[in-house]
Amino acid sequence: VTNAELRASLTQFPAFQDYEGKFSSARYRQVLNFNRTDPEEFEINQKVALLLSKFENFVKDSARISEEEVYTDFLKRNERAQIKYLQIGPEQGARRAQVTREEIEKYYQEHSTEYQNPSQRRVHYLEFDPEKDAGIAVFGEWHKGIIGIVASKLVSKYGVPSVTIGTATPSPFAGIEPAYGSMRSIKGVSAIKILRRCAKEYKSRTGEDLFISFGGHAGAAGFKIDKEKIADLQRIYAEVTQKVVKSRRERMLVAGTLREGEIGLEEIKVLRQLLAPFGNGFEEPLFYVPATIKKWWVFGKTQQHIRGVLEMGTRFVIFNGNQPWIKRVLMKKRVRLVGKLSINVYKGREEVNLIVEDVKSFKKRPKLS
Repeated sequence: VTNAELRASLTQFPAFQDYEGKFSSARYRQVLNFNRTDPEEFEINQKVALLLSKFENFVKDSARISEEEVYTDFLKRNERAQIKYLQIGPEQGARRAQVTREEIEKYYQEHSTEYQNPSQRRVHYLEFDPEKDAGIAVFGEWHKGIIGIVASKLVSKYGVPSVTIGTATPSPFAGIEPAYGSMRSIKGVSAIKILRRCAKEYKSRTGEDLFISFGGHAGAAGFKIDKEKIADLQRIYAEVTQKVVKSRRERMLVAGTLREGEIGLEEIKVLRQLLAPFGNGFEEPLFYVPATIKKWWVFGKTQQHIRGVLEMGTRFVIFNGNQPWIKRVLMKKRVRLVGKLSINVYKGREEVNLIVEDVKSFKKRPKLS
């Protein structure tokens, strides 16, 4: 594989192209840097992939079919035969055939596996609207050993704090064994604090304890609960997560609102100078940006990130944003973004980049005055 062939293949990667669809060396290095991949190692792997592709094409091109194989296939498709047959209806044999009950039972015993029902699955439907719901709390007949895995997958897919409760029990005494729950949360929302607020709220309303026991930390928590209190937990959990996530989003909007037309290079330079320095204990400010999406695409080694361009040319990136609910929002074009504004510099050229941390759609086109 020549270097020219390697360069030609790299220019075909959408992730390495600029907004005009042309290969960009700056974007090439930036994407590899995001994925912690050494350019030399990546190019070696790409050469190996091209070599394998060449070998595959060589094998396919060298395949030949003999005349004998063609003739054999022709016969299979076109050969005809004359067949004489005698047709006998079932009613003719039914008159003579007699089956006793003993013979039926014997046949069933010998072929009982043929009459077994096929394996079945229980399906749990989850009704969730990422535009409205701030958290997920579901229960089912799951073993307590897998509820943490289910909760993690819900967080990964929908990007909200999630609770799963397993009601399956090894006890022969139905209803005695409590249900076990597991919670996984997102950045900035503590799992254990949410459970504490749920417990406190339930105690203030009923005078009773919501959980038999619970514990954990910011990212993950677990609990035991009486089965008859699961519905109460779901209601209180929905209320608490709605307040907590809403409060988190309100706290994010610390630097105000910017329209698309205000995200110019010089304007952002001035803003960053006014708000600097940034560092430990003084994070970069977040801006609320109502915007229109021009285009977007996924990128990354496992296609887990999203990059795009706003209507007026500002670039944006959503790390770990390749989630169904986020893509549904981006498809609506008109969006509300919250993120950090940075300036990328390559070969003397500067451009504004929006690092998105939250995204929602507009129900109606907003009026910006």
